[in-house]
Amino acid sequence: MTYNVFGGMLNLALSIYLSANMSSMSTVCFVLQKSVCMAVRNMVSRRRDLVEEFTSRGIESHLRRAMASHQSCRDEAHAALRDLGCQVDLKELWTGSGSQLQQ
Repeated sequence: MTYNVFGGMLNLALSIYLSANMSSMSTVCFVLQKSVCMAVRNMVSRRRDLVEEFTSRGIESHLRRAMASHQSCRDEAHAALRDLGCQVDLKELWTGSGSQLQQ
């Protein structure tokens, strides 16, 4: 199977899973969304040449929809967007300032 065929099939599968009707989604669909987000992140973090393939096929909007649809998908979708080079809001949760730590 050539890379282009694989990329097309993968994109089709991602589109189906990530753009399903959010109001009728079951727990299984959320698990699938989370798994797809992790798969995208793993692929683009290991093969940077896949970033253009995913972004040109509009994966960003699907990932953002998955991130907004359910809390359990948020971290994985955020990581995939970050590794794709998309704009994401990064929050610094702790700056190390404030009271002294007891040793």
